[in-house]
Amino acid sequence: MINKIFDFFKKTKDDITIELAATKDISLIFNLIVNGAKHGSFNSEYFENYTHRGLTYQIETTIMNHEMPISENKSLKSTIYVLKHNLETVGFSWIRYHDKDKCERYMGSIVPEKRNQGYYTTLVLGTQKLISSKYIYADVYHNSNTTYLT
Repeated sequence: MINKIFDFFKKTKDDITIELAATKDISLIFNLIVNGAKHGSFNSEYFENYTHRGLTYQIETTIMNHEMPISENKSLKSTIYVLKHNLETVGFSWIRYHDKDKCERYMGSIVPEKRNQGYYTTLVLGTQKLISSKYIYADVYHNSNTTYLT
C-alpha cells in the first residue's frame, strides 16, 4: 500500500492512499465503467451487454497478472490503481503501457458522491508520481482530448 497525503488534502486529517487494485475492487471498477458509458464518459460500447463478460475478464486479468488482453494472442502491460479515502475505495485509474516511456490513462473514474472535490486530480497526480513513464496520455474515449503530463 502506498500512503501519501497530497497537498489538496493536507488541511484535513483524512487518510488518502493510492494502491494497486485488488480482486475486491472488480465490481466497483466495473460499475463505474458501465455507468460512465451510460453518461457518455466512456465509449458507449462498454454499455453494451455483449461487452460485460469481456470487460470483467479484462479488469480481473489486469489486477491479477498486470496485463490486459487486447486480442487472442496479444496483451499489454497494464495496472489498475485505486484511490482510497479513509480506507474506502472512491475511484480508480487504469494505466496501459505501450513501451517504457509511454503509457495511456486508459480509464479512470471517481464514485459520484465524491466527484468535484479534487479526488480525480489527486489520483492523476499520484499515479503520475508512481509510474516511471515519461508521458501519460488519454485518447481512448470519445470525449477526451490527448493531454501530456511531464
